[in-house]
Amino acid sequence: MAMPHGLEQNEDPRDLAESWLARFAPLLLEDPARSQNELESQLRLIGELRNSAPELRSRLLNTTGADLLTTIDRASAQLESLEDDLRLRLGKVAPGHPESRPDLEKLNERLAERMAKQELGLPTANESRLDLKLSSGSIAAAGFTGLFGLGWTAFTTVHCIFMIGGMWKAFGPIALALLLFYSIFFAVGFAMLGAAFSALWSESVALEGEEFVIRRTLGPWVREKRHILGPESVASLEDDASGFRSNNSRSRRVVSVLDANGNAITFGSNANEVHRQMAVEKINEYLRAHR
Repeated sequence: MAMPHGLEQNEDPRDLAESWLARFAPLLLEDPARSQNELESQLRLIGELRNSAPELRSRLLNTTGADLLTTIDRASAQLESLEDDLRLRLGKVAPGHPESRPDLEKLNERLAERMAKQELGLPTANESRLDLKLSSGSIAAAGFTGLFGLGWTAFTTVHCIFMIGGMWKAFGPIALALLLFYSIFFAVGFAMLGAAFSALWSESVALEGEEFVIRRTLGPWVREKRHILGPESVASLEDDASGFRSNNSRSRRVVSVLDANGNAITFGSNANEVHRQMAVEKINEYLRAHR
């Protein structure tokens, strides 16, 4: 059989070659090693196969084993590549293992991010949890928007009653068709009242691993929505198509993140532009650091 530092001199070279290939075959034909012990064992095996291959090849040259010699040569040429794969896999299973090999591309990416943080004066430690407060409840914003919404809705209601009442005398029940027209104005009024109520709530988000939580509080009341993010999820600023806003910012934008199912999660409608932009940067920075 194949030995680490040589071959048995009395054995048939063809038998030795078949034994060598039998030991090599699991490296390619079986499922990849997953545990640290399995990876270490396969690295030792590659070392033994590499040491015995030259002597085995020279003995096969003097026999009729040309077919085996070709296979041995092809297998020997793959030992270095297989070893690299095993060392990279070992680095993931047992980080810092002396026989492992780091992922240089990912390592350089992390180094570049760390250097960029240092230049900007940002903290370099990777936190296990990210907490961001986006906005505090504003009585002033809620009062302004609510007062305007209440006046709009009241005026629309009175105008609707008198208009339909007058039309009823002339056209009867057909006058109720005007409700379709007034529904547009009622929708605007209710949207403003809803925005006013929303402005009273404080909003914060938390990200831990792939779990994303949006939390809104108003005094003792707390509302939470939990989502699971996907491996490709990123945060971005998007146009707010939800209607009226509760602050005076001209930019109608919200923070948007896709969940694991590809559905958009939107928040930050009551935050100012600076806080929304900061939320996007912090969330993306956290996701990059933990992937």
